[in-house]
Amino acid sequence: MPTAKSAPLRIAMAQINPVLGDLDGNSQLILGAVKEALVSGADVILFSEMVLTGYPVEDLALRPAFQKASSRRVNELAEEIAKIGGGELLTLIGYLDHNEKSENALAAIYQGKVVGKYVKHHLPNYGVFDEFRNFGPGWNYRLAPLAIAPPGKAPDIYFENIFYWSKASYRIAI
Repeated sequence: MPTAKSAPLRIAMAQINPVLGDLDGNSQLILGAVKEALVSGADVILFSEMVLTGYPVEDLALRPAFQKASSRRVNELAEEIAKIGGGELLTLIGYLDHNEKSENALAAIYQGKVVGKYVKHHLPNYGVFDEFRNFGPGWNYRLAPLAIAPPGKAPDIYFENIFYWSKASYRIAI
């Protein structure tokens, strides 16, 4: 990946249409978008929230078998991305993970491995959103520094979190 001094950072923002619950089908869509990003010369590709599982995941987030399948699939996807030549492409993928509760997570994939994880902190619970019931909030704020900024000076930009500028969310996430 180029440094700030050597070249501009090229970011691809993948707009795909994942199907709720279709981990294998969504993985194929992700791999297709990664291939396009590689052809375009991108350094980073960013996918949407919960792209691997489809969104809104709702009650599927509470099923242990689905939680494990999503976590396992994101690790397999990391290896598959490297096999198609995307090892040097920083790939950011939204997926379902589980710790004490289900987590609306973002994986940073690089060189065939998940090298970082960010868990959504601000969980909306209004209108069509029922995330507070389905997920536990994340408290980790450092994922992968994509720009040169003093620690704690770049905002976290993962969906709902962008609306909150508290001390906790005003840290570098991506």
